[in-house]
Amino acid sequence: MRLPYKNETVFAGYVGNVPELRYLPTGDATVSLRIVAKQSWQVDGEWRTHDEWATAVFYRALAQQVIDQGITKGRFVHVEGRRHTRRWGADQGKPKVAHEIIVSDWHEVALPAGASQAEVEPAEPAEKPTSAKAPAAPKPGKAPPRTLPPTSATEGFA
Repeated sequence: MRLPYKNETVFAGYVGNVPELRYLPTGDATVSLRIVAKQSWQVDGEWRTHDEWATAVFYRALAQQVIDQGITKGRFVHVEGRRHTRRWGADQGKPKVAHEIIVSDWHEVALPAGASQAEVEPAEPAEKPTSAKAPAAPKPGKAPPRTLPPTSATEGFA
């Protein structure tokens, strides 16, 4: 019996860096974007937030689309793809690991009217966590407020 394994990832958030078009030795185009998804919730009347960062990697025609559509820092994008882990540097004694989303489909999502500049330009991820303490979970029975902008079925598709 073959098990139905799936490696599917969906991530939506604000672009946190300027896209740079690069070329692999094979001549294929590639673009990497850092994307941040924001989550906020209320605990005892106090609002708390957490930013979750992901690296999305676009290859070939998808990479060229990112450049052609003028995607820049602060734009809101929705990406779909598979999770991939790269490891390197073990031979130099300092192994490094990168967790990435290899994008298979994506689109820009139109921002709601009146979005503030603070919502558009997220803070850069910290090099090292400032605290090992995880953000508090919402109280049972109370879901955190939705932080993604509402979209219709056709809004934001390129």
